[in-house]
Amino acid sequence: GGAVYKAAPPPRAESESAASSSSLRRASTASRSAGGRPTGVGLMLMQNASPDGGFEVYIDSIQNRAAQDQGVRVGDVVRWVDSRDVTNHRAFEVRSLLIGKVGSQVHLTLQRAGLCICGTPGKEGACRCQGMFEVILTR
Repeated sequence: GGAVYKAAPPPRAESESAASSSSLRRASTASRSAGGRPTGVGLMLMQNASPDGGFEVYIDSIQNRAAQDQGVRVGDVVRWVDSRDVTNHRAFEVRSLLIGKVGSQVHLTLQRAGLCICGTPGKEGACRCQGMFEVILTR
C-alpha cells in the first residue's frame, strides 16, 4: 500500500429540502446480530441524485474500525460491491449487497474525489489519480 493524498471533503445534501426529498436516502449496514444471522459491515450509506439523473451512493458514517484502518472515509462513493457495478443504484440496493454471513468478506471499490495513491513517492508515473481504490471488509 502507498500513501494517500488530497482527500476532498464529503459530498453534502444541497439543502434541507433535499434531505426530505426522495433523492436523498440513508441505509445502514451496521451489524444486526450474531449467531449466524446476516450482518453488515458497519457503514451508513447515503444517496444523492447524480448529474446524469441517476444516483450516487456514498458513505455517510463509519462504525467499523477495520474500514477506517483501510482508508475508508466519510464521503467515499461506492462504485462496486464484489464484482457488481453499483453505479446508479439506490442506497438500499447497495446496502443489501453488503449484508451477508458473519465472518464472510466483501470487496468494495470506492471513489474519492481528488485522491491520488502513490506506491513509490517521487517516482514519475507511480501515482494513480483516478480516485478509485479497493478495500476488503469482513462482515
